Amino acid sequence: MTPKDQMAELNESHESAETEAYFAAYRRAQQEPHRAEGMAQGVELGIQQGIEEGIQQGLAARRDLLCRQAARKFDARTASRLPLIQPRLTTHEAWLGQPT
Repeated sequence: MTPKDQMAELNESHESAETEAYFAAYRRAQQEPHRAEGMAQGVELGIQQGIEEGIQQGLAARRDLLCRQAARKFDARTASRLPLIQPRLTTHEAWLGQPT
């Protein structure tokens, strides 16, 4: 292989590496807005799910507290009947007596 052939081969490999780097950078630049949008949507969804889960945990705690209070104020029989009406109290507004 002559020095001229070696130089040509070196130039080709150099150009190939530059081209590859260019397309890799281009691909990253094209993906970045989509990645950012996906992350924002994921965060929003996570917040929504967290709020809903927190509301459900809060309602469960209220139901438990109501049963304990009924058992102390009245008797265990009254407290044991509360779960029969509590399924209707599934929202914060229902607990407050507000129409949904």
